[in-house]
Amino acid sequence: MDVDVVERDVEEWDSGEKGLTEDYISIYPNDAIGIPQSVHRDYLNSTEKAKLLYSENTEEIGIKPAPSSDGSAYTVTLHTTKVISPASFLRAFDLEVDEATRLPIKVDDGIVWADASKLH
Repeated sequence: MDVDVVERDVEEWDSGEKGLTEDYISIYPNDAIGIPQSVHRDYLNSTEKAKLLYSENTEEIGIKPAPSSDGSAYTVTLHTTKVISPASFLRAFDLEVDEATRLPIKVDDGIVWADASKLH
């Protein structure tokens, strides 16, 4: 499966700027990405499918809504939070974790970007 890689020039930002009240996604040891329902609703338009992107130069994971008919998009499933299970994506970019890890997000042009630099 092809993985979208987007070249981006992004200004660095401090992941601690907003403290504990900031929005986030989580990466879990079972190769899942957890999306809080508020992030899913407010920034991803409650999408049922999502495309994942990775920017190597900024070490960011991108999540953008995809049409429900897109067969190459990941399905967003409902657990306590919304979950995407992209094991091959996480392995391809060495983003696997040994314990649940929260990554702060920002939204740019309809894409939720998470700073994954602390995973390397």
